[in-house]
Amino acid sequence: MSSAEAMLSENWASRAAADAEVPSSSTDEAAAPPAFNPAAPEYNELARRVSQSSAMRRWNELTIRAKRVEKQLRGLTGQAKEAKQQEIEETQQQLADAQAALSDLQASFEPQLGLLTITITTITITITITITITITITITITIIIIIIIIIIIIIIIIIIIIIIIIIIIIIIKAAAGPTAIYSKQLDALSLVPWMNALFALADAGCNSFDAGGAGWPPCPRQAPLMQLLAAPPGNPAAASAWLYGGAERVLGAFKRRYEAERGPGCVSVFTRLSVNCFGDDSPVQLAAAVDAAVERSRVALLGPEAAAAGGCLDLVQLAWLDYKEQNFLPVLLALARLARDRVEPSPEGGAPLVAEARRIAGIGLVDAPVEAVTAALRAGVPLACVTATYNLLDVAAAPLLEMCRARGVKVFAAGALAHGLISGAFLGVAAPDTAAAAAAGAGGAAGGSAGGCGGATEALGSDNLAAGMQMVARYGGWQRFQQLLQCLGSIAGKHRVSVEAVALRWLIDQGTFPVAAVRWSASAGPWATFGHTYGLQGSASPASSACKHADYAAALSGQHEEGAEQPSDIQQPAEQQQQQRGDVQGEVVARRPQPPLGGGQPCVPGVDGALFQVASFLDADDVTALGSLCGAAA
Repeated sequence: MSSAEAMLSENWASRAAADAEVPSSSTDEAAAPPAFNPAAPEYNELARRVSQSSAMRRWNELTIRAKRVEKQLRGLTGQAKEAKQQEIEETQQQLADAQAALSDLQASFEPQLGLLTITITTITITITITITITITITITITIIIIIIIIIIIIIIIIIIIIIIIIIIIIIIKAAAGPTAIYSKQLDALSLVPWMNALFALADAGCNSFDAGGAGWPPCPRQAPLMQLLAAPPGNPAAASAWLYGGAERVLGAFKRRYEAERGPGCVSVFTRLSVNCFGDDSPVQLAAAVDAAVERSRVALLGPEAAAAGGCLDLVQLAWLDYKEQNFLPVLLALARLARDRVEPSPEGGAPLVAEARRIAGIGLVDAPVEAVTAALRAGVPLACVTATYNLLDVAAAPLLEMCRARGVKVFAAGALAHGLISGAFLGVAAPDTAAAAAAGAGGAAGGSAGGCGGATEALGSDNLAAGMQMVARYGGWQRFQQLLQCLGSIAGKHRVSVEAVALRWLIDQGTFPVAAVRWSASAGPWATFGHTYGLQGSASPASSACKHADYAAALSGQHEEGAEQPSDIQQPAEQQQQQRGDVQGEVVARRPQPPLGGGQPCVPGVDGALFQVASFLDADDVTALGSLCGAAA
């Protein structure tokens, strides 16, 4: 078994992320999507989510067991019959518990009216009943003795006291805020588009996510999301230094919701510590700052209740500005302390007792040279992974890869698709003009004139395009880069996969976990999950979403396939529908690839199933051809 097969076959605690940095298709500024109700029957989203939940699976198992035991009861007599009846009663009790759990899950999907509205409605009904009773009793006062009047007064006082108590409870719960995401109450985020998009990615096999961004797409109509992204109260300075807080809160809400439906431990979220959290402090102050940063991440990702119960972060990566000038070891040692259980000797002389459970499962480094990784390992830091730039254009990190392979440290290959330039969209076109793309981005205009691939260039954004073109320049220029794309295209055609899939598979075969950043769109991104692609032009790659907000990186071992989606004519202007029928939709049919050899039914738009097989689809000729073109020219 090769090293890549062994790596993909293993199951390690902090599941490594592989993230699809996919050049997304261009979209023009179009009208906002129509009102969308994910609970509507035509989307079938609620039924799909409930049918795949652990509560539904448990209910099905118990129902089948109950029917089987009832059939076995027939014909039994004596003690055997009594034992079988006892088993039936126990099964029915378990089935009732499972039905209650399933009902709670289904109720959490209901359109949220809010506790305040529900309680106010209850108060209104109570007041109405009270007034009716009061009027009825008032009519009878003329024929009833004075004692009845006293009883009426007592009843009114009791009702007023009950109303006051209910109002106090409402105020207390409103002041507490949305701390716990999941309970038996309604969940306002259960069916929002971005939640459904993340569910689709996780269901397709992309179950590790990297909180690598500071924010999230603006959702002005999603009030619960805006509350979720609000700064933590009481410490504005800490909130401003918390670079990844927004992404952590959103991914944490998704993690808790997904595990509530699918079962615990289904999703891993990797987070980072940035140097701006620390200053030139003493070791004591430094350790306190690390503790505070880790605690903020635990509350955001795990939720307050799980964090208080001793929940553990999957992976914390240290992103240091300059490993040569700054002493990063004290920070790593502080993290290492949090990655170990604090034990105390047993008073009875037995095994040591765990006084405080660890708060971190794994520690990683970002963009660290070989010397820094070696120093960390010598200091006793249990490094789980190292993130380094490594792709077909830049193999300078090969010595680091060899050293980590020998030490058992995982390597996340960042920039796996060269900031989105390794794509079929850039094959056979002129080099993009970074200056024109930057000017178009600043002016809010389309980037169609930035070289021969305007749609893909606009989708990348000027920042990604500039970084990618610098990498191409170090590689040997645009002409040599075109030779690499032609080689990738030939291999992709042979195996019926995309160009991006070939580049990512090559990285997997090198023993790395490729990480490619997915750029999220506030408009088209979440809707693409349901087959809507708004504002596409004929030159766009139909399967990709518009990319305007690089707010987080989902650890995604896939990429956008051309032709995975067809544009929808629902609620679009007639001119736009006609243009899409004549240009885009015809292009979709012409470009639609055959199914990938890896069994690759694309479970979700943009995820190539061929990447999820253990055995590589690259043969010896493919490896030789790519090996002759990888790395900068000599």
